Amino acid sequence: MRIELLAPAGTKEAFQAAVQNHADAVYIAGKSFGARAYADNFTNEEIGEMIAFSHLFGVKVYATVNTIVFDDEFSALQDFLDFLYLHDCDAVIVQDLGVANFISHRYPDFPMHASTQMNIHSLDQALVLKKLGFQRVILARELSLPEVADIKKQSGLEVEVFAHGALCVSCSGNCYLSSIIGKRSGNRGRCAQPCRTEFTLNGRTEYFLSPKDLNLIESIGSLAEAGIDALKIEGRMKRPEYVAQVVASYKTAINAYYEKKSWPVQENIIALKSIFNRQFTKGFLMGEKNADFSNSEFSNHIGIKIGEVTFSSPEWVQIRLTHDLRSGDAIRIKGKNVDGVVINQMYMDKAAVKFAPAGSQIQIKPHLDQLLGGEVFLTTDIAQIESLRKTYDQNYRQVELDGEIFLKDDHLGLKLTDGRITETDLSADLVQPSANPAMNDRIAEQIGKTSNTVFRFRSLKNALDRPVFLPIKDINELRRRTLETMKRRLGVLHPDRKIQPLSIEAGQPLASEPGLNAKVRSSEQLKAAAAFPFHQIYVTTKELLSEATAYPSAHLIYVTPRINKHGLPKQPSLVSDLSAVKGAYTSIYMNVVNSLSINLLEKLGAKRIGLSLELSEDQIKNLISSYQTHFQRQPNLEMMVYGRYELMMLKYCPISAHFGCGSCPARNDTVLTDRRNFEFPVFKDDECYVKILNGKKLHLIEYLDELYDMGVNNLLLDFTDETAAEVEEVSAIYFRKSGGKKLENVTYGHFKEGVL
Repeated sequence: MRIELLAPAGTKEAFQAAVQNHADAVYIAGKSFGARAYADNFTNEEIGEMIAFSHLFGVKVYATVNTIVFDDEFSALQDFLDFLYLHDCDAVIVQDLGVANFISHRYPDFPMHASTQMNIHSLDQALVLKKLGFQRVILARELSLPEVADIKKQSGLEVEVFAHGALCVSCSGNCYLSSIIGKRSGNRGRCAQPCRTEFTLNGRTEYFLSPKDLNLIESIGSLAEAGIDALKIEGRMKRPEYVAQVVASYKTAINAYYEKKSWPVQENIIALKSIFNRQFTKGFLMGEKNADFSNSEFSNHIGIKIGEVTFSSPEWVQIRLTHDLRSGDAIRIKGKNVDGVVINQMYMDKAAVKFAPAGSQIQIKPHLDQLLGGEVFLTTDIAQIESLRKTYDQNYRQVELDGEIFLKDDHLGLKLTDGRITETDLSADLVQPSANPAMNDRIAEQIGKTSNTVFRFRSLKNALDRPVFLPIKDINELRRRTLETMKRRLGVLHPDRKIQPLSIEAGQPLASEPGLNAKVRSSEQLKAAAAFPFHQIYVTTKELLSEATAYPSAHLIYVTPRINKHGLPKQPSLVSDLSAVKGAYTSIYMNVVNSLSINLLEKLGAKRIGLSLELSEDQIKNLISSYQTHFQRQPNLEMMVYGRYELMMLKYCPISAHFGCGSCPARNDTVLTDRRNFEFPVFKDDECYVKILNGKKLHLIEYLDELYDMGVNNLLLDFTDETAAEVEEVSAIYFRKSGGKKLENVTYGHFKEGVL
């Protein structure tokens, strides 16, 4: 099997660009539940049409249902999934465990692909997904190629990886930066990309969290040989010309690999740079060095360098070109200032021109001064755009058919096949004898007229055994009817789907008593916390766990790393790893926002379930009520009520990339400061993953009794950078439920308002 090329489509034009340039599959979203909520996306009617059209060419359509879903949204979700299932969608891409639970019971034969938002980074996790009914896993972008190959080999699942486009700097599904800054949750498809803005770090202000764009076009052979099933192109927010170019370039490279032919590598790389790039990286998949992962100078499209400024004034800029430039192109000039200009007035030797060749000097009017010596980049090549637009602005692609014209019982017959499906039909009226042998050629000529359809004949055999006559309107009707039937049959790949009655059994009941838990990161914090009657104290290192004998009255629980490379824990732990749930307590970072997620984790053996930090008070009430309605009992839940949220988790380390490991945040107090002067502490865990924490601390002291009454029995105080004295102070406040020193720089998080 050839590796699948999977293209994005956020608009109708982008969808056509993908199909017409020979993508093998396209991923799209409806108006809700997709992780790119700000793309145009599609109505149900449009999705149905696109699926039928794609299937004509053997192109699959996957629908993204890859956001977290609240309980009050499941009715609308069911309507959407019913539509997708009954209208022949090839698979759904899923993040939410509750959504997966729902799909596996209502549509057991509907293929599910595990979204990269699930952050699947181990074989154990992949095997759990396989048991849950997933067919394919889109693996975490932090994995290396050998790790991906091993998961593919041992899991038996289809494996998909990102091959081209924008990268998230944070581990997918583990970023709450946009959510906490402006309520626009990445887990809800509404990320505002604050990571692409400038931050100040160690006295320098740059784009420290803005990765380069992924480009694996030169690694097709290695990816195929690793057993990878599908290569995904990022870009549902990108213009259709981008989709056309990336699909065409990657298809060229893929075909060349399988056909063992050479291909114009540099020509395609230049084309990919021209259409969109923030510089390119091969990512962690291909072993990119940490220092080469990000572009701290630019966070948007760079294009290609085409010259430099030799004269600059407020009125005129002179540029020496190393590349052709034409009217309609757009450029960016990076001097002391940065200016962007669309070329609509260009001069050579004081004469207005529409085209300037490489090597010439041109003059244009800028918006800004102080551009002397600046580099000039071509950010829009209008000739490239126009050429790409021609590839999709008309339905030029046609399905190739082999046909045969014959006679049966004095009816004209037409047999069609595309190699997959065969369709045969007969004329309604009888043919009449003819004395003119040329009439048979006329019939064949009329049958062959398919230019206004999606079909064309690869071959058309004339098997008429005697001259006959049939009116043109009858010949045309036979052709039209047979082609329409063929089109309808080709457009439906799954004709026998049947929705099952939804019946989800309850998991094992989990009883608990109301109480407070603490999470600590140092011996000093542990000593301070152990002086209070916490039900449990979570410790983030095994060294801290070994101190248990010093605190015989404390119940210590180990916190496994959120990116766990050491297999399943041997003792009950607090986990963020789907494969380690059995007998464990699940953390607040597993994005649990609905009752069906709780049910699934219970059935996997969880002892207690942590609720997502993105839930509001009303949503928590609704979740518990929905759970009680479905399963006639109370869930065992935990919620964080104090501390700093971990807003991002990064394999890429901006500190070591720009300042060296001597500035490691594991040993120093480090903060990132955004453009509004909010500070975000930076930590490293034992696995050398960077964690960016919220600048404000969650503080819900006034809601403790309300949370207990709602049914959230376990409330967590998460200590990060607090001193021992601060741990004592905060613990005392929470055990008294009031009083004490008023805490500064605190927040309600999403408890009062939720997320968008």
